[in-house]
Amino acid sequence: MMDETNIATAPNALTGLPETERTLLIVDDDAPLCQRLARAMERRGFVVTAAESLAAGIDAATRTPPAFAVVDLRLGDGSGLDVVKALRQARRSLRCKRSPLQ
Repeated sequence: MMDETNIATAPNALTGLPETERTLLIVDDDAPLCQRLARAMERRGFVVTAAESLAAGIDAATRTPPAFAVVDLRLGDGSGLDVVKALRQARRSLRCKRSPLQ
């Protein structure tokens, strides 16, 4: 298992990809978790947009559709599935994978 010091020097699969293919949207109403995950993913080379509500997630998904997304399906103000729907409409090439945590 890698610790935080090894993460910054680990080989990165994102190296060489254009910025548009390294975009990541994180939608989670747990603000500390969302911010921590965003920082961790930025260190790994992603260009991160974080949203802490359903409305902010849908806005970010439609304004600048990301290449990747991590979406909490149980948001305090609605269903994360609405964000996924907006993502699918904005970026037709989107593929969805379910987390084993569901």
